[in-house]
Amino acid sequence: MHHSQDNRFCLFMMMLAFIAMASAQHDCAPFLSSISPPRVPHTAALFKQAVDKASKHSFSQPQRRVWDLIIFGYELDILQLHMQVLYPHVAGFLVSEASIEHQINRSKPTILSDALAHDATLPNYMRDKTTVTVLGLADVSSCEKSIVRQTDGRTFSTPCFEGLQRFATLRLLFARAGPDDLAISADVDEIARPEVISALIRCHPYGPHASSLEEGGGLVLQARWQRYGLHCDGGLTWKPGPKLFAVRWLRRNENGWASAFNGSKQQLRAASAAFTALRLSGDWSMPMIKRGGWHLTSFGGPEVVARKLNAFMHANLFATYNFAYLPACLEMCMGLLDRKRQAVDCREFLKKNKGRGGAESNSGPRGFDTQKRIGWQELQSLAAESEVPPVLITHRANFPPSWYAYLTA
Repeated sequence: MHHSQDNRFCLFMMMLAFIAMASAQHDCAPFLSSISPPRVPHTAALFKQAVDKASKHSFSQPQRRVWDLIIFGYELDILQLHMQVLYPHVAGFLVSEASIEHQINRSKPTILSDALAHDATLPNYMRDKTTVTVLGLADVSSCEKSIVRQTDGRTFSTPCFEGLQRFATLRLLFARAGPDDLAISADVDEIARPEVISALIRCHPYGPHASSLEEGGGLVLQARWQRYGLHCDGGLTWKPGPKLFAVRWLRRNENGWASAFNGSKQQLRAASAAFTALRLSGDWSMPMIKRGGWHLTSFGGPEVVARKLNAFMHANLFATYNFAYLPACLEMCMGLLDRKRQAVDCREFLKKNKGRGGAESNSGPRGFDTQKRIGWQELQSLAAESEVPPVLITHRANFPPSWYAYLTA
């Protein structure tokens, strides 16, 4: 009698499991069909085959973990937003921080490392899952002028330095991730949308069954781009990051990449350049998820932006910039470089070119990278559709007032 009851119970549990698996299989199809294939025909054909296989096998795929690979400089407030949004959805935050600025001519505080060690008020969601590696001057010696042939008078190559900082997150990843896991590669101000991550845990198109179809290995998470504060909206135009990769695909290069950590300076530089080049891949060579994330760049007001302009990779472009005009540029959502990559005082330009755009028309003067200026009502509408992180509206008091300073009623 007991055996008969046990058998019926086992059969019942098997039926529930089958229903759950069938449901998971059914749920993946709409999501996978929403991913835009690469625009290159050959790569698009491979991606279609991968999706077809994923649709048939998704119910048998293991539960994946997601790792968030972040390079960090100064923006602790943005990092707090980044981690607050993604904390429930990732296995860990793997952060690369530097003790020197990208210009290499001065040291910088290790803000996150110091906060983790000494700031008791730091939220748990910034502590519990966070691992930090710190790069110092010795760690970027492979970017010396004698190796990379820097030609602008600087001792080091700043793009090489940024590449090494991004590459350092891979060492943290390879020490922790399983082959079925996923990795988000992002700057601190690039945040993947949580609902997209949740769907990809179940329905990522590249799994064990994909085999050689994993040619791309990654997905572009198209991001809504806002600059200077929540009053500037650039629309769905940002594609460099965040990007999401199958760890299995990254591990194909692990022997070459992992050995570079202990190899020559030339090997390390070449490996970091190869990984960083993936950031430049767009929707021609990679599939893309529309509305996959948010890019909130240069938030924090004139002082924060001025510090960034003096410290980031392209700081040499602003060596003679007139920072007196910076507040007006930020308020009008205007770019600080023209299309020839020359730093320009936007306010002075507008004085000389009246009626050619700006804050009033939202079209911007010709030659400028100008975003649309929005007010509170439009921002709330965007947040309701998760076009900006909703927490920025629901928990406004938790974030710097400068992020909201230029919003109109």
